[in-house]
Amino acid sequence: MKTTTNWVCTVLMVAALLAPPILEGQAYFRPGQSEDFSQGLFTPELIMRHYREIGLSTEQRATITEAIRILQSGVVDPEWRLMEVSQNLTELLEATPIDEARALSVIDQVHEAEAEIKRANLSALIRIKNALTQEQRDRLMELRRPRFGAVSVGPSWRPGVTTITPSLDLSRRE
Repeated sequence: MKTTTNWVCTVLMVAALLAPPILEGQAYFRPGQSEDFSQGLFTPELIMRHYREIGLSTEQRATITEAIRILQSGVVDPEWRLMEVSQNLTELLEATPIDEARALSVIDQVHEAEAEIKRANLSALIRIKNALTQEQRDRLMELRRPRFGAVSVGPSWRPGVTTITPSLDLSRRE
């Protein structure tokens, strides 16, 4: 029973960490938060929310949609692999004594699967940015800037970490 419970917890934890970014069309890397290299990238969610304001063309929309499709289909196998090796690691860590060499080997497999998922997400974000004009990128940067007075609560680029970002718009009353 304990092993089944631990397995279920592991599967739910990995699913909770990885599924939301994919299902919401977001990336593992949350542009504008924590990672310097992602500052100039834009999530599909941001673009979809402001597509009229930035004048997104039908061709650009098709390019972005294709980048999302490629991302979603490309991360299914690594996500399954990640869930499997995470379960293996959980089982190894429950043992007494723990086989250190095997546990370290499995954590390397976890890191490899995570890296493959992050790489696919970053690739999609690059394709999305490359589909936009300079004017559209500039406008999205403005739209993404926090406004004073409002509070933004959301996941950071790291799964499971929540950030609170003050914004600068004094006219908004929550």
